[in-house]
Amino acid sequence: LQGDWSSDVCSSDLFESAQQLAIASGRNDLAANATSNIGGCEFALHDYQTALHSYLDARRMAESAAAPGAVAVFDANIASLYSQMGEVDSAVQWLQGGVERITGKWVSFLPQMQIEMGSLLIRQAILKSAPSPPDQDRMKEAFTMFRQGIDGADRARDRTIYAVGWNRLGEEFLRQRDLDRKSTRLNSSHLVIS
Repeated sequence: LQGDWSSDVCSSDLFESAQQLAIASGRNDLAANATSNIGGCEFALHDYQTALHSYLDARRMAESAAAPGAVAVFDANIASLYSQMGEVDSAVQWLQGGVERITGKWVSFLPQMQIEMGSLLIRQAILKSAPSPPDQDRMKEAFTMFRQGIDGADRARDRTIYAVGWNRLGEEFLRQRDLDRKSTRLNSSHLVIS
């Protein structure tokens, strides 16, 4: 393939047409899904502010359609966007709301959301405590979220999310080990300097 194919693969024209058709039909639930897909295209193209506006619009439409499960998934999309922008506290806040609200057919997304929450909580603990070791209570909370997500994926026989969960957990353990080594070196160098 030549050129920038991402703009061709993620063209929002189809989703915009679906959105307009859904709005004209009074189907806010379908309009919300189409609007979220538009946001996903914008996210994929790194147009984060526009994607955020689309996700927030999708969320409002889902709320007006009385679809709390969809609202929860859109909250997870917003969390993912904030995470990508490096705004971990905002990502945790949005994802926590999504995890608490997930219902109905959307519950199938819960294990993936819990695994993501585990990663975010670890990142948040590391950022807030640097250069000291992360808060162990926060780390326990993060590992609990990982365990719940991995167990949920296993119960649902979702082998992809199950594998992703274990992989992400392993990455976090490796990152933690690396941080512990750096902290030990920093503490050692501090002792020498003092």
